[in-house]
Amino acid sequence: MGDTEDANNIPKIKKKSFRGEYKDYTQIQRSGKLALEKENNDENKEEEEDNEFFKNEDDHIQMNQDRGLEQQKRQFVSQLSMPLETPDVVRRIVSENIKNIYKMGKLIGSGNFGTVRLACPKSNPYKSVAVKSIPREKIEEEIQMLEQELLILMEVDHPNIVKFYQVYRDKKYFHIVMELCDGEELFEHLTSIGKFSERDASIIIKQILSAIKHLHDKNIAHRDLKPENIIFMNSKGSNEINIKLIDFGLSKLLGIDNKIMMTKLGTPYYVSPEVLEGIYDKRCDLWAVGVIAYILLSGNPPFNGRNEVDVFNKIRCCDFEFPEKQWSYISDEAKDFISQLLHPQPDKRMSAEKGLQHKWLKSASDNVEICQDVLNRLQNFNHPKKLQQQLLLLLVNQMDENELKTSKKTFRAIDRDYSGLISPGELKNALSMSNKGELTDEDIENIIKRVDYDNNGEINYSEFLSCTIDEGNLSEHNLFELFKYLDVFSQGYLNKESFVKTFQRAGKNINEEMVVGMLQELNIDPLSKINFQDFCKIVRNISF
Repeated sequence: MGDTEDANNIPKIKKKSFRGEYKDYTQIQRSGKLALEKENNDENKEEEEDNEFFKNEDDHIQMNQDRGLEQQKRQFVSQLSMPLETPDVVRRIVSENIKNIYKMGKLIGSGNFGTVRLACPKSNPYKSVAVKSIPREKIEEEIQMLEQELLILMEVDHPNIVKFYQVYRDKKYFHIVMELCDGEELFEHLTSIGKFSERDASIIIKQILSAIKHLHDKNIAHRDLKPENIIFMNSKGSNEINIKLIDFGLSKLLGIDNKIMMTKLGTPYYVSPEVLEGIYDKRCDLWAVGVIAYILLSGNPPFNGRNEVDVFNKIRCCDFEFPEKQWSYISDEAKDFISQLLHPQPDKRMSAEKGLQHKWLKSASDNVEICQDVLNRLQNFNHPKKLQQQLLLLLVNQMDENELKTSKKTFRAIDRDYSGLISPGELKNALSMSNKGELTDEDIENIIKRVDYDNNGEINYSEFLSCTIDEGNLSEHNLFELFKYLDVFSQGYLNKESFVKTFQRAGKNINEEMVVGMLQELNIDPLSKINFQDFCKIVRNISF
């Protein structure tokens, strides 16, 4: 794998991190530790904003979520160096003071183009989120990058991709509200343990590749895949590995023509040869997966050098190997998996789909089982009206992780191709293995029609969670939290304006006329005021 560096001559590669600040990456060759060690740059230490807008409002937020603060630091502030706001931005992003909706907490990340803060909805102080705030004056030159990021965040829906909730704009900022990931960065974990066991590495790579397959199926290139952009999720009382892919600030929606990209960007160790040449497509992400797999198993990068030029030259030549000292205990299947991803020619590089079927990943079991109760709820679910669909999707976002744990596990077990979607074939296979008797294709089609809100012929992740909610979770407590979330004007009741504003905050293309139609579909007068009791009837009047 190239020359061994002298301990007294440690090379450094300077790159701009996704937080917008410069970091030194130091290669080390001792104790089997990761060969990329972060060093703090004194010139770019995080500083608290003195803007009165961002004053802490509730100490409870900090105390309640301390465990996730350090790991969240690098999560959401991308390198957004974002012409004046387009009509689509004005239409899709609600103009509103976010402090009316959220209590802003501690600063947990900062960069050249914004900050990330811990926050919680005023309607639910126990629900913590991350809020990325981007100064409008800093991005007015490239507002299309913000549009691109928002479009991607609203499009993706996968167990291993961070969840988007809402977006706001005020006089000074754009605010993106997202899921709070409360575990360590993959990078941080690597620096503490050196490397992973082959079993754990294969589970992590399987989840990363599953997320990448979901993106690529939608013609989205992430373009900045690296351990810093992969976060472990903490699950109470569980040792299961569950990661989330974050930071879509450099991602690109390619469209149906899968167009070529020419902008040279990314992080030195993870860029592919074609990115360095300036002509590439989404397959650059697959190269990065190969690099990450190599690092997880060995604690060292596959392409090493004294400086950035050396590293890039080795990447161009695909100059890497598996040194006997580090790789003698690693399976041939793992080496073959990495070699097929680190192919210099994109046309010959293994796809995400093929990678997920590779023997190395197939041999790694993440011990996910199908829950019969969840399948029963899926089978018995009655197709809800359009407003009920939206309410169930919002309810899922409000629910506690433990309330959804069984449904999430079952989704992963059914989704055998790891696409983030359940196909008719996958559903038939799951039901046939656990059901009484054979189900016809028509039976499967009818089940999917009842669950498939967006009519794409498959069941996506959020649809599955919303239609398999345990009836016990339709409690007054959970429904009241949702009711308060929807009561955007603090009136004590809901009306059509409440729903319009809620959907607008979520970036949904649902206008007042559409909301009127949704209410009429439920035989509700569009001018009526809906109290909490009537609201509960609307949500519960669905057969689970």
